[in-house]
Amino acid sequence: EGHRVLRRRSRLAFTTWAAPKEHVIHRILVDALRRAGDSGANLPVAPTGGVNEAATCIRLLTEAGFQIASLRTENIKVHLPVESAARFVAILRAGTVRMAATLKSQPPERSAAIISAIEESLAEFRANGGYEIPWAAILAVGEK
Repeated sequence: EGHRVLRRRSRLAFTTWAAPKEHVIHRILVDALRRAGDSGANLPVAPTGGVNEAATCIRLLTEAGFQIASLRTENIKVHLPVESAARFVAILRAGTVRMAATLKSQPPERSAAIISAIEESLAEFRANGGYEIPWAAILAVGEK
């Protein structure tokens, strides 16, 4: 659809989470929920299906009809600075879909225990009076 609606020489760009081994945000949340959350709630599954691989992004753009010579991907690796586990949870609630829904499904009385469990998981990323949490995404670009 993106290819169809673009003018000639226009570009389409999209991002997707990199493979879970390249960022730890998902792992931090799921591990904390396993330790302190409601075990009856559905935990989010890490993104799968290969769309979190650069080669698949290129294949999808190729299949959509974008010029092969124009296709590129870039791995974007950054650190998410947060001052506390509570702030980390607030970011997940405001900026994600599946992780926010999972957090919302947890009973309110488990909230403090979940934040405490997240704080334990964040310990390895302590820096500058807070935390620097690594995450990665893939930017894929193609020209019509």
